[in-house]
Amino acid sequence: MFEVQLPALKRFQNVAGLAAGIGFFLGLLIPAVAIFIFHWHCPFGNSILQISGFLAITGLGSAIVIGNLTALIIIGVAKYRRMLSDSSEKRR
Repeated sequence: MFEVQLPALKRFQNVAGLAAGIGFFLGLLIPAVAIFIFHWHCPFGNSILQISGFLAITGLGSAIVIGNLTALIIIGVAKYRRMLSDSSEKRR
């Protein structure tokens, strides 16, 4: 196991949080449009409570997935930048 020290960690956390918020919104919006406009059938049932539960689960699921993917991408970029800066310092 290793630890990554990210510069400006708060900014990166805000970016991942914003991406998770966008993922939550899209996770609510896409199935809601499919159910209410295109008349797809909700897998949980036809009552408003069941549809709301389904939308909440899909919203939370997409927020988790998109937020974590964004965090992994940010960590990868930070590692790559650190590797480049370490290799440039060794050349001097």
